[in-house]
Amino acid sequence: MNRNQVYKHLVALASESEKLRGKKYAEKFKDYPQVLEDLIACKQPSCPTVYKVIKCHLAQEERRVRHPGLLTEGQIIQTTGEIVVLPHSNQVWQVDYTKLDTLIVDENGEVIGRPYLILVMDNYSGCLVGFYLGLEAAGSHEVSLALRHAILHKEYGPEYGLLEKWYVCGIPDYLVTDRAKEFKSEHLKLVSLQLKFQRRLRAFPSAGGLIETIFDKINKELLSLLPGYTGSCVEERPPEAEKTASVLIHELEILLVRYFVDHYNRHTYGHGLAQPRIER
Repeated sequence: MNRNQVYKHLVALASESEKLRGKKYAEKFKDYPQVLEDLIACKQPSCPTVYKVIKCHLAQEERRVRHPGLLTEGQIIQTTGEIVVLPHSNQVWQVDYTKLDTLIVDENGEVIGRPYLILVMDNYSGCLVGFYLGLEAAGSHEVSLALRHAILHKEYGPEYGLLEKWYVCGIPDYLVTDRAKEFKSEHLKLVSLQLKFQRRLRAFPSAGGLIETIFDKINKELLSLLPGYTGSCVEERPPEAEKTASVLIHELEILLVRYFVDHYNRHTYGHGLAQPRIER
């Protein structure tokens, strides 16, 4: 529910008046009893009242389910089917995608558009385990290719100039996604059956915060430094973006691999953990 819906819900409750004196509503409003008294008195909810209700509700959710972004022992992630405990790497992988905020060109220097990036991330360590970069919108086929890259051993030639190796690979126990149709497809269902991992949907949008922050980091730490960077807002797109674009898709792929292997996976996740992601 958004703020306006919360307000309308409270207005509807206020119309119930004395009916709100039951045990059910006393339990619901136990953290803000004055709000309940105001509703019983048919007082219209004020703006501070609406925010108070929202704040208390969010605090209850935070207590009920530990935030899935915290990499601590006993970390959990809540899915629509169950609460999954994360004791080790390759227990839960998350996958998501975005259209990158940069323009790429073909071999003739002509702008061919913004590519799509699909990322696969290990929840326990925070490591990126695989990806897929392409011009086609992310469908079940592209998602499966990203999973294939994540599962297999990864070897890169000297043209990548890597300082480290991309060690992470394997098959997860769970694959957690949002509710996009490509993640609920029969194709991906068949892949999961063949490889014997379970598919789960995030119970809350916030459960995808881990992987979504990676896209933000890629924008700030890599793409913003490249010619052809568009920024995330079309209205504020730099006028020189199309004129300066000069990166080929395979060049961007090399840069992403370097970023993931030598930078992102080598850094500590934070939240009090001193281990680099790759070591964890």
